Amino acid sequence: MSGRLQTAGVLYRRELKAYFDTPAPYVVVVAALLIAGWLFSAPLFLAGRAVLDSFSAAAPLLFLFFVPALTMRLYAEEEKTGTAETLAALPARDEDVLAAKALSAQTVLTLFLAASLVYPAVLRLAGRPDLGVMAGAYAGLWLMGAALVAVGTWASTLTRSQTSAFIAAFLTSFVLFMLGKVQLVLPPALSDVAGALGFDSHLEPFLRGVVNPGDALYFLALAAWFLHLAWLRLAARRAAGGPPRALAAASAVLVAGCLGLGVVLAGRAPLRLDLTEGRLYTLSPGSRRILSSLPAPVEARVYFSETVEPKYAASRDYLKALLADCRRASRGRLSVRFVDVDKDDKAKEEALAAGVAPVQFNVVSSEKFEVRDGFMGLVLRSGDKREVLPVILEPAGLEHELMARLSRLASKAKPVVAFASGAPLPEPARAALELRAELRPFDLGALKAGATVPADVAALAVLGPQEKLGEPA
Repeated sequence: MSGRLQTAGVLYRRELKAYFDTPAPYVVVVAALLIAGWLFSAPLFLAGRAVLDSFSAAAPLLFLFFVPALTMRLYAEEEKTGTAETLAALPARDEDVLAAKALSAQTVLTLFLAASLVYPAVLRLAGRPDLGVMAGAYAGLWLMGAALVAVGTWASTLTRSQTSAFIAAFLTSFVLFMLGKVQLVLPPALSDVAGALGFDSHLEPFLRGVVNPGDALYFLALAAWFLHLAWLRLAARRAAGGPPRALAAASAVLVAGCLGLGVVLAGRAPLRLDLTEGRLYTLSPGSRRILSSLPAPVEARVYFSETVEPKYAASRDYLKALLADCRRASRGRLSVRFVDVDKDDKAKEEALAAGVAPVQFNVVSSEKFEVRDGFMGLVLRSGDKREVLPVILEPAGLEHELMARLSRLASKAKPVVAFASGAPLPEPARAALELRAELRPFDLGALKAGATVPADVAALAVLGPQEKLGEPA
């Protein structure tokens, strides 16, 4: 085993040295960094927040070109220059050579991500970014890159032409990239399959600072499967030892099935690592108690616009994640439906009728500002009862607001809050007016100073007394 590891180490150093002995990888890495820097800086001041969203949103698309450019030479160059026979004569197994080549490409990708850490450093100087979110984003991009490296390695085994290898890797990666973006135009059954197979649904939690075992295993399983396909291709090149096509196909299907089962099981595990400051994406114990004790089914219907200002996109994404957690914690009592009002005029009318308020967003389009009406609201229904969050602009306090409205739906009667009135206290009407947003869940009443508190009063508010209570005015 030690001899095999030593051979694998020699092969890895050989492959890594090949990257640094030619100018092409330097050109690719520098070009990718320049493009990433421009994509990072262009909308930075429009967002108005110290966030890495512009880079993390553009990096997956950039990887579709960058990673195939790194991997196209791995085997195609060996075949073209005639060194494949020399490589085959070495005392090393196909899987050792395959691992060395894939790891060398992954190392270059890691160096690219390390160089891009200058962007978080700039944000650190400009504000106070959430370092946990950044760590999650980089972890997700690294895992996605590992999957794309495996795709590129497999594509390089298919041909002697580096250009053909690049095209094959790009097209395969592009399909995986687009699967998550065409869900809205697919039937429900196909939409779920596309979401499970595509990158988006598995990368998005990482970009929010949340690490799910199922999402991490998805990228690792995808990398393992394409490396297995590459190994089958290498074995087929050996005329005497290559497996029959039927056996190779069965092997590929079996490995895909085992890896897919592992991803599904890991995705259902209730384990999750919340890297965000303040554990934004972790429900509090009180919220879990409310959700698990809902007496009747509740439907949450979210009316949202896909195109919003960048600073509001985080609220939309957080709401999606929060409702997904609430649905799991409710044990089937809470159902969630998202409605894109930009694509359906009837949905817009429905949102307005339900009490969701339109908000004007400044959207950059064709290098200019456009003012558009958008929606970001939530309606909760249970039987004939309804609660509305007309506008959701900030993630802060959203869990509290949602739980307050769910509690109201679950309660049979509103609790009563009484305001002490009479000199020297201010009039309760003015106080109620100022606090109306917080007092909507309660029935309000007035209580004269010195009067006995009724039994149905859950709380008594005494605002701004001028003298000690109990003393005559």
